[in-house]
Amino acid sequence: SRFTDIKKDCYLNDTTYQVDSNSPTTGQAEVTLQANTHVVTVTNEYVPYKTVTVTKAIDGGMGSHDDWFDFRAYIIENDGTEIRPVDVICTEEQKPDNADCQFRLKHNSSVEIVNLKMGDEIQITELIGENTGYRVSKIEADLISQSEKISFPSLRICIRGENFPNDPPEEIEKWKNATNVGTITFTNYRPAVAPTGLESNHTTPYVLMITAAGMAGLGLIGGIGGRRDPPPRAALL
Repeated sequence: SRFTDIKKDCYLNDTTYQVDSNSPTTGQAEVTLQANTHVVTVTNEYVPYKTVTVTKAIDGGMGSHDDWFDFRAYIIENDGTEIRPVDVICTEEQKPDNADCQFRLKHNSSVEIVNLKMGDEIQITELIGENTGYRVSKIEADLISQSEKISFPSLRICIRGENFPNDPPEEIEKWKNATNVGTITFTNYRPAVAPTGLESNHTTPYVLMITAAGMAGLGLIGGIGGRRDPPPRAALL
């Protein structure tokens, strides 16, 4: 933002102009001054940038807490056209290998999407590879300042504020002063199923199950093969 040098954690939300005691106007003002002395007041309103926390949960009998999942997150137009990737605070481990994604998460990990403004519309999409056995089972948005639309495996939200003029003024003022507006949780589910050996990724539980079954089978075969009937006793004369 070009206002970063003024106040790094805020952005210029609005500017009002007031001539003498007349009603203030916003945007641009044309002022014609007569010979008398007038007072022109220009007021810049700065409000905090908003942040949203995104977190991950894994469920199901075969879900692994060590598996990572990639996410795309973009600021978008009303028609869904992508404007730019969101700004994200994440660790080195949470940076994805996929250049089209902005971050990755595993169970109980989270990132912060930052530098959001009132009226920003965001779309967050989780990318799950085929044949992994996982599916997005639930998306929960616990946000104090938003309008949301869920379409699996994506979540589309709009940060509320003055862009919702029908909301009560006290609510708009609360949203203006908010910083972190809440948490979004993506839950992935992978059920416990009979092993097929066809999984291309995230296969550790299946491999262990197959190996255990194989060892048990070998033990059974060895027990059968090692049994011998005792030789017949000599007949008594």
